[in-house]
Amino acid sequence: MVEATIRMIDRNVSFSALRATRGKVIRAEPVAALYEQGKIHHVGGFPTLEDQMCQFVSDFDRARAGFSPDRVDALVWAFTDLLVEGLPNEGYYEWLRQKAEEYSKPPGGDFEPPPKTVLAPGSVEWALEQAKKELERHQ
Repeated sequence: MVEATIRMIDRNVSFSALRATRGKVIRAEPVAALYEQGKIHHVGGFPTLEDQMCQFVSDFDRARAGFSPDRVDALVWAFTDLLVEGLPNEGYYEWLRQKAEEYSKPPGGDFEPPPKTVLAPGSVEWALEQAKKELERHQ
């Protein structure tokens, strides 16, 4: 849905979908280390982000805090992509993790299938689908 919305505005925008495989605190540790080393600093004021950063601790509980640290999470994803170097052979470990996840699912398809893709009205993909349906009706 996010990608379709962005593509409606500008189809040339760089986009990569991500899936969190670890918790927010674990994802944030390498970025926090870069802050401690002085490799990251802010130019300008970001009061809401900085408030979230100050409240985000290792035992952070969204329910107790009453909010999700969305700005901190976005910052962590961005700096991870830009600055955090992957481990050698990280792809192999990720492949093993995915295989272990597959084996932990119940056999026989007792899990829900992925949701069906819904095209955003007005998007290029939606327009192509409409044209395709129209063509099929006339044949």
